[in-house]
Amino acid sequence: MTGKFLYFSLSERKNMQTGIVKLWDTGKGYGFITTDDDDDLFVHVSDLHVSVKGNRLFEGQTVKFDIRSDIKGDRAVNVHVLS
Repeated sequence: MTGKFLYFSLSERKNMQTGIVKLWDTGKGYGFITTDDDDDLFVHVSDLHVSVKGNRLFEGQTVKFDIRSDIKGDRAVNVHVLS
């Protein structure tokens, strides 16, 4: 593997994960999503899809997302709000 990040292929993107927003701090621009497997993933405001209004999430929202792995661990990226 070269580079700092591991990205999933386009075929894997068809299988986006779903989860619930556990915590969102608007002032700091980040939060956590609990996956359907009960794992908590970090999410940063820069990883929200452009369709997310106001560049913020709300606790309890259902979201779908891709997972990116880097040296700090897994994080949610390309986050879309479902409800």
